[in-house]
Amino acid sequence: MQNHGVRAGQTARLRAAIVISLAILCASLIGHAPQAQAQAQTDLVWVQIEAHPDLVTAQSRLRVYESRSATMGVAGFMMRTGLYALALGPYPREVAQERLRDLRASGQIPSDSYMQTPQNYTRQFWPIAAQATAPQVIAIEPLPEVAPQDAPEKPSQTPVEPKAAPVTTPQTDAPPRETLAQARAGEADLDPAARDDLQRALQWFGFYDGAIDGVFGAGTRAAMAAWQRRNDWPETGVLTTAERSDLIAQWQADLGELGLERITDTRAGIAALLPMGYVEFAAYAPPFAVFAPTDARGVEVVLISAEGDQARLQSLFEIVTNADIMPEGGLRDMLRGRFDIAASDAARFTTGFARLEGGAIKGLIIRGPATEYTPIARLMPQIEENFLALEGVLERDTAQSGTSPALNASETEPSPLAQRSGVFVTDTGHVLTDASLPQTCPTLRLNDAIAAREIYRDSALGIVVIAPDTPLTPPALAEFTAASRMGSAQYIAGFAYEGRLSAATLRPLEDAGPAYPTPSQTELGGPVLDATGGLLGLYRGGAVTPAADITTTLAAAGLPALPRVIREEPLRGETLARLAQAITAKVTCLSR
Repeated sequence: MQNHGVRAGQTARLRAAIVISLAILCASLIGHAPQAQAQAQTDLVWVQIEAHPDLVTAQSRLRVYESRSATMGVAGFMMRTGLYALALGPYPREVAQERLRDLRASGQIPSDSYMQTPQNYTRQFWPIAAQATAPQVIAIEPLPEVAPQDAPEKPSQTPVEPKAAPVTTPQTDAPPRETLAQARAGEADLDPAARDDLQRALQWFGFYDGAIDGVFGAGTRAAMAAWQRRNDWPETGVLTTAERSDLIAQWQADLGELGLERITDTRAGIAALLPMGYVEFAAYAPPFAVFAPTDARGVEVVLISAEGDQARLQSLFEIVTNADIMPEGGLRDMLRGRFDIAASDAARFTTGFARLEGGAIKGLIIRGPATEYTPIARLMPQIEENFLALEGVLERDTAQSGTSPALNASETEPSPLAQRSGVFVTDTGHVLTDASLPQTCPTLRLNDAIAAREIYRDSALGIVVIAPDTPLTPPALAEFTAASRMGSAQYIAGFAYEGRLSAATLRPLEDAGPAYPTPSQTELGGPVLDATGGLLGLYRGGAVTPAADITTTLAAAGLPALPRVIREEPLRGETLARLAQAITAKVTCLSR
């Protein structure tokens, strides 16, 4: 769609080709009725332009194409593969080839569009009232080619008979393009909400990064021109009625797939716009409200709601950045009264924010696979703009209230009697943990799923050795460090918040502060590390069992000694957090 003249010329040539092809088809049918009709039906094909896994997205995209004159009349079909297809036609094969070539060349359909036979379609779902059982040839009446006034074509080189009447019939397949003055007049009639939506849509597609204020200044004009250029409209910086409709339709189609909904969580004291097409509420794990993935896309949303101050904000920042393996690099800003995160790599992403206002910390974190980062990143400005902190914060007594029915589906599941953290010490999966773990556990589990048993207990030292029933290979093993390093910076790795987090967290050992009102029982038995990642001991609440005593326990249990750490330089924070998560195990004692 380079300009109106080009489009008009292409349309006229296309129509002429269709007329010629249909004339040949009709002539061939004379005298060969039944056989020829069957052959013609076989030779009909569709130009398939898109296919989607769900009906809602397909219908949204169909409306976009219906708004464009070149693709008006697009149809929707269920495919034998289960996809929802968007297609133009049907046409005789040679006509379809020309139409496919012209529309792809002008950018009006995707470059990967192709011809499709009717046999691959089952049920027609668009137009809504369509009851087509077999495709019918689309008959297009010939329209004389008329050169537009603003882009006259060169005279034909074909001789014209002297008495031929001039062609003056105007083109009627599409309304004429608005002039710049008409586009400005239509724009001036927009209400403030419509003007804001245009800026949001431009922002969504990455063309605009200014304020959503409905003021169409230089930034908005540049964004409009860039969008026009990308979509093969004349680059004026002022959108026509058709262009505005196209932009909003594209934006709404994308938002429809995300399933944006405004939720109000009165327990957490948060109102937010969330992609409920990706997630559903799962559980409260104060200070978090967790929205778990609903499908294989694997996107998770976590609301943050807690009382606190700057110190607790800092602690929550560390919990969030260490709760899962974080992507390297990206934005990790910890400022006075707020933090912001936007990190991604080839595998995953984590993005979000938290704010400290009036003694309450409120925020939101979204994380998932890297394949879903682009739509979420586009959505974040709108999410932050619509995020509202209400009265109230999550307290510990709200844990598990309001859980989804799926979490309570089985009442026969054994309940945990105790949970502890531990550290992997052998390459077959042996774990050391704190002796506060009950000695008479009916059932032991490592990392929630691996059956295990107690093989050694030293009550004097407060250490228990757990062995998996089936040998397993841990992600990493702890490494012993010299006792002389006990005076260096120390960190505790463990499953804070009663084990409700999906991975171990890492925090300074002395930080029992606001983020941890009391040391969590589930952190007991976790590894205490120095800045090099060397194991200093096991965490026992108010004390640490030294690594030297651990070596004694391993020998008594008949297990090999831990290797000594050889690193001299401190590890980067992210690297240390990954190491801590890799060597830390969850130990659960179940009721049966």
